[in-house]
Amino acid sequence: MAQSLVKGNVVCWRNGDDEIGVVHVVEGGRVGVLFDSGEKQIFPADTDALEHLVFAKGAPVEIRTTGERGTVTDSGTMRGRYAYTVALASGEESHVLEDSVRLVPPPQGE
Repeated sequence: MAQSLVKGNVVCWRNGDDEIGVVHVVEGGRVGVLFDSGEKQIFPADTDALEHLVFAKGAPVEIRTTGERGTVTDSGTMRGRYAYTVALASGEESHVLEDSVRLVPPPQGE
């Protein structure tokens, strides 16, 4: 059985394209996901097709609301959602919930 997902979790749809999205509704044994591509999908709550993404300490991430990039320095959970502390390139820290960050892909050719 899949993990329990809550509204605001960042998930990866293991459909071959590994699309990234955010859980926007959980009800009636179903999970609704809004993908970064704009596509919406409904899944059974117990699906193994979705993986809750958790960013490890040291992971390079981008804050979606500001476009700033940084590195995860700490994390914790609150009501089934992750909150991250991100050290920004400017030297400042930002505290964000998981639906506000995405992993920065490695540069092409690596």
